[in-house]
Amino acid sequence: MLDKAKITQGSDNVFEDLGFDAEEAINLRIRADLMLDLRQYI
Repeated sequence: MLDKAKITQGSDNVFEDLGFDAEEAINLRIRADLMLDLRQYI
């Protein structure tokens, strides 16, 4: 028998979903967004 996978809706910040505290999650998201922008610019 196949068990159905349980899907959980995440937040808009993956770092919070991974268990980082709110302040650190915001910091990591800003840094990740900056890296994506830099990569696109280069």
